[in-house]
Amino acid sequence: KAAGELRTTCEKIDVLVNNAGLIHNTRELTVDGIERTFALNHLAPFLLTYELRDVLAASAPARVVTVASVGHKFARFDWEDIHKMERWRGETAVYGVSKLCNIWFAREAARRFAGKRVTSNALHPGAVGSNFGASGSWLFKYGVKLAK
Repeated sequence: KAAGELRTTCEKIDVLVNNAGLIHNTRELTVDGIERTFALNHLAPFLLTYELRDVLAASAPARVVTVASVGHKFARFDWEDIHKMERWRGETAVYGVSKLCNIWFAREAARRFAGKRVTSNALHPGAVGSNFGASGSWLFKYGVKLAK
Protein backbone atom coordinates (compact mmCIF):
# COMPACT_ATOMS: atom_id res chain seq x y z
CA LYS A 1 0.00 0.00 0.00
CA ALA A 2 2.78 2.45 0.91
CA ALA A 3 4.57 1.84 -2.39
CA GLY A 4 1.37 2.51 -4.32
CA GLU A 5 0.82 5.80 -2.50
CA LEU A 6 4.42 6.86 -3.10
CA ARG A 7 4.13 5.99 -6.78
CA THR A 8 1.10 8.25 -7.17
CA THR A 9 2.25 11.14 -4.96
CA CYS A 10 5.98 11.37 -5.73
CA GLU A 11 7.27 12.24 -9.17
CA LYS A 12 10.79 11.53 -8.05
CA ILE A 13 12.52 9.73 -5.20
CA ASP A 14 16.02 11.00 -4.51
CA VAL A 15 16.65 8.90 -1.40
CA LEU A 16 14.81 5.92 0.01
CA VAL A 17 15.80 5.17 3.61
CA ASN A 18 14.76 1.74 4.82
CA ASN A 19 14.87 2.12 8.60
CA ALA A 20 12.83 -0.63 10.22
CA GLY A 21 13.92 -2.06 13.54
CA LEU A 22 11.90 -4.15 15.95
CA ILE A 23 12.75 -6.93 18.38
CA HIS A 24 10.41 -9.20 20.35
CA ASN A 25 11.26 -11.49 23.23
CA THR A 26 8.81 -14.11 21.99
CA ARG A 27 8.28 -15.75 18.63
CA GLU A 28 5.30 -14.13 16.92
CA LEU A 29 3.97 -14.78 13.43
CA THR A 30 2.26 -12.43 11.02
CA VAL A 31 -1.11 -13.38 9.52
CA ASP A 32 0.93 -14.79 6.62
CA GLY A 33 2.84 -17.12 8.95
CA ILE A 34 6.13 -15.22 8.80
CA GLU A 35 8.13 -14.46 11.94
CA ARG A 36 7.22 -10.89 12.89
CA THR A 37 10.69 -9.43 13.50
CA PHE A 38 11.94 -10.82 10.17
CA ALA A 39 8.84 -9.58 8.34
CA LEU A 40 9.13 -6.02 9.63
CA ASN A 41 12.90 -5.62 9.67
CA HIS A 42 13.71 -7.26 6.36
CA LEU A 43 10.78 -8.24 4.17
CA ALA A 44 8.97 -4.89 4.45
CA PRO A 45 11.96 -2.77 3.28
CA PHE A 46 12.79 -5.36 0.63
CA LEU A 47 9.26 -5.25 -0.78
CA LEU A 48 9.06 -1.45 -0.62
CA THR A 49 12.33 -1.09 -2.52
CA TYR A 50 11.30 -3.73 -5.04
CA GLU A 51 7.97 -2.00 -5.68
CA LEU A 52 9.71 1.37 -6.13
CA ARG A 53 12.61 0.11 -8.28
CA ASP A 54 11.26 1.67 -11.49
CA VAL A 55 10.59 5.02 -9.80
CA LEU A 56 14.09 5.00 -8.32
CA ALA A 57 15.66 4.22 -11.70
CA ALA A 58 13.63 6.98 -13.37
CA SER A 59 14.71 9.39 -10.59
CA ALA A 60 18.43 8.76 -11.09
CA PRO A 61 20.68 9.68 -9.58
CA ALA A 62 19.02 8.12 -6.54
CA ARG A 63 20.06 6.31 -3.39
CA VAL A 64 18.71 3.45 -1.33
CA VAL A 65 19.99 3.38 2.24
CA THR A 66 19.11 0.35 4.34
CA VAL A 67 19.69 0.66 8.06
CA ALA A 68 21.21 -2.63 9.19
CA SER A 69 22.95 -3.32 12.49
CA VAL A 70 26.08 -4.78 13.98
CA GLY A 71 23.49 -7.15 15.45
CA HIS A 72 23.86 -9.14 12.23
CA LYS A 73 26.75 -10.86 14.00
CA PHE A 74 24.22 -12.69 16.19
CA ALA A 75 22.50 -14.29 13.19
CA ARG A 76 21.81 -18.01 13.66
CA PHE A 77 19.63 -19.72 11.09
CA ASP A 78 19.32 -22.31 8.43
CA TRP A 79 17.98 -21.68 4.94
CA GLU A 80 15.03 -24.04 5.35
CA ASP A 81 13.70 -22.06 8.31
CA ILE A 82 14.60 -18.48 7.44
CA HIS A 83 11.12 -16.94 7.19
CA LYS A 84 9.27 -18.73 10.00
CA MET A 85 12.09 -19.19 12.51
CA GLU A 86 10.36 -22.30 13.84
CA ARG A 87 13.57 -23.30 15.57
CA TRP A 88 13.45 -20.18 17.77
CA ARG A 89 16.91 -19.31 18.97
CA GLY A 90 16.07 -16.17 20.89
CA GLU A 91 15.42 -12.57 20.05
CA THR A 92 18.99 -11.57 19.22
CA ALA A 93 19.40 -14.43 16.76
CA VAL A 94 16.18 -13.54 14.91
CA TYR A 95 17.03 -9.84 14.93
CA GLY A 96 20.51 -10.74 13.68
CA VAL A 97 19.08 -12.76 10.81
CA SER A 98 16.85 -9.86 9.76
CA LYS A 99 19.74 -7.41 9.79
CA LEU A 100 22.11 -9.80 7.99
CA CYS A 101 19.46 -10.15 5.29
CA ASN A 102 19.33 -6.33 5.10
CA ILE A 103 23.05 -6.30 4.32
CA TRP A 104 22.75 -9.03 1.71
CA PHE A 105 19.77 -7.24 0.19
CA ALA A 106 21.63 -3.91 -0.02
CA ARG A 107 24.53 -5.62 -1.78
CA GLU A 108 22.27 -7.41 -4.25
CA ALA A 109 20.27 -4.23 -4.90
CA ALA A 110 23.55 -2.41 -5.66
CA ARG A 111 24.40 -5.12 -8.17
CA ARG A 112 20.97 -4.96 -9.83
CA PHE A 113 20.92 -1.15 -9.93
CA ALA A 114 24.43 -1.04 -11.44
CA GLY A 115 24.50 1.14 -14.53
CA LYS A 116 21.19 2.81 -13.61
CA ARG A 117 22.75 5.53 -11.41
CA VAL A 118 21.01 4.21 -8.31
CA THR A 119 23.22 3.31 -5.38
CA SER A 120 22.34 0.93 -2.57
CA ASN A 121 24.16 0.77 0.75
CA ALA A 122 23.62 -0.62 4.23
CA LEU A 123 24.79 1.05 7.41
CA HIS A 124 24.95 0.53 11.15
CA PRO A 125 23.72 3.71 12.88
CA GLY A 126 25.50 3.06 16.17
CA ALA A 127 23.81 3.32 19.55
CA VAL A 128 21.15 6.01 19.54
CA GLY A 129 18.67 7.24 22.12
CA SER A 130 15.35 5.66 21.17
CA ASN A 131 12.72 3.25 22.40
CA PHE A 132 14.37 0.41 20.48
CA GLY A 133 14.39 -2.83 22.42
CA ALA A 134 11.42 -1.92 24.61
CA SER A 135 9.69 -5.16 23.63
CA GLY A 136 12.83 -7.25 24.16
CA SER A 137 13.71 -9.36 27.20
CA TRP A 138 15.07 -7.76 30.36
CA LEU A 139 18.56 -8.88 29.37
CA PHE A 140 18.27 -7.30 25.93
CA LYS A 141 16.88 -4.06 27.41
CA TYR A 142 19.82 -3.95 29.81
CA GLY A 143 22.28 -4.50 26.96
CA VAL A 144 20.70 -1.67 24.96
CA LYS A 145 20.99 0.67 27.95
CA LEU A 146 24.66 -0.23 28.34
CA ALA A 147 25.29 0.46 24.65
CA LYS A 148 23.74 3.91 24.90
